[in-house]
Amino acid sequence: MALRIRIRARNEPALRPAEDFSAEFAPSGSWSSGDRTGPNAAAVRSRIARSTAGWRVRPTATEFHAAIRADRPTGRQRALVETWAREAAPREMLLAWLQHAYDWRTLVDALHRHGQTRRGELNGYLNLFAS
Repeated sequence: MALRIRIRARNEPALRPAEDFSAEFAPSGSWSSGDRTGPNAAAVRSRIARSTAGWRVRPTATEFHAAIRADRPTGRQRALVETWAREAAPREMLLAWLQHAYDWRTLVDALHRHGQTRRGELNGYLNLFAS
């Protein structure tokens, strides 16, 4: 078993607690594309499709929607959230919020719950949305 150690750089910001973020969705009308919003958000569908191409059973945007809200995530749900945290660019995360895939508090809570809080550049970006 390999031991993975990551030392956080001194200037790498910590991801703020979920309570510091808004539980509001983007204003209505900020993204209008019919059935490509909410649990079926186009930004999530696109990123998940590209990032899970090698999975035996490829997940859907709806499955991601359930995974970031799961209180007791399964291994597959954990892998899906970790994939989103590692591979989604900040602009994709913003677009997913605009498409009502999640509110910022839900996303940050999921990242904390899944141990995905040590991405300096991403943390700095997400912290911009904290209250």
